[in-house]
Amino acid sequence: STGTTSTGIPAPVDYEADFSGPIGLFECKAFTPIARLTNVTMSAWVYVNTQRSTDQFLVYNGVAGTNGYGLVIVGGTPRIGIVYVRYNVTASSFEVPLRTWLFVSAVSPSLNRWDIYVNAVLVDSISTNGPSIIPGNRFFVAGSGQAANQRLDGRIDEVQVWDGARSAEQLASDGQPSTLSGFEPGLQLYLPFAEGTGPNTTGAGATASRGVFTVSGNVVWRPRSFTGFTVVTSSTGTSSTGTTSTGTTGTTSTGTSSTGTSSTGSTSTGTTSTGSTGTCSTGSSSTGTSSTGTSSTGSTSTGSTGTTSTGTSSTGISSTDTESTGTSST
Repeated sequence: STGTTSTGIPAPVDYEADFSGPIGLFECKAFTPIARLTNVTMSAWVYVNTQRSTDQFLVYNGVAGTNGYGLVIVGGTPRIGIVYVRYNVTASSFEVPLRTWLFVSAVSPSLNRWDIYVNAVLVDSISTNGPSIIPGNRFFVAGSGQAANQRLDGRIDEVQVWDGARSAEQLASDGQPSTLSGFEPGLQLYLPFAEGTGPNTTGAGATASRGVFTVSGNVVWRPRSFTGFTVVTSSTGTSSTGTTSTGTTGTTSTGTSSTGTSSTGSTSTGTTSTGSTGTCSTGSSSTGTSSTGTSSTGSTSTGSTGTTSTGTSSTGISSTDTESTGTSST
């Protein structure tokens, strides 16, 4: 929310760029944050409004139609994908929930391979067909500069380009809003969209001196409507991930569950095994199963508790969309 503190000092406001419609994109000419085809990471917080028949470009490193590659929402069933030279799109298996904030990352550890992460959790690894042409001379946000119908119908924030293939642990840190300074080692471009007004936004990072982006079309600046995601540990020690965001629509949640199974502990006279319950942060839970121990004839004894193996949880993604304006106290 936005407003003032109890001391009368304006509370700091972080912003997001809203291109709903779609109405525009950001472009930086004569600038490429990283001129390489592999060992690179692209990330952004994204909020997709609608399913469309055409691709929706999130970021594009290079001149679309000539060189480079980008991160897109594939047309039709909205899936995260990679596009090379605009015309060669490879979709991942991850279907994007609409009107939900997600921290999306594409990590290229080797040529023509991209690992797709959502909220710092690996959801798919894809192989692209190229052609592979080193990017140069442009960088786009929320579009490609080629076709107006391939712009993002939604919102975007915290755009990042890294030199190197970021790990899941690093992505979990990168995705926390407003935690980057812009001077982290390997950070080539960082767009926090802190301006909140006007047609331009300025990047930070290793190439910040060239990172002034100008809007083509229009942009609506909005106070940031998400708070980040959390990575927690379930009862088996595996990580589950959820997001919490605030926006303008109702609650949307997606997630999947898996079933844990229990192993049987034994004694000389009987067995007793109790399943445990796996938990995850917001999306879904996994539940173990249990069996009942038995006793031998002529005596009664209690079986010892068996060890359990607990189901692991998959990525749960939930979004509570509420937007408020008011005052905060410190």
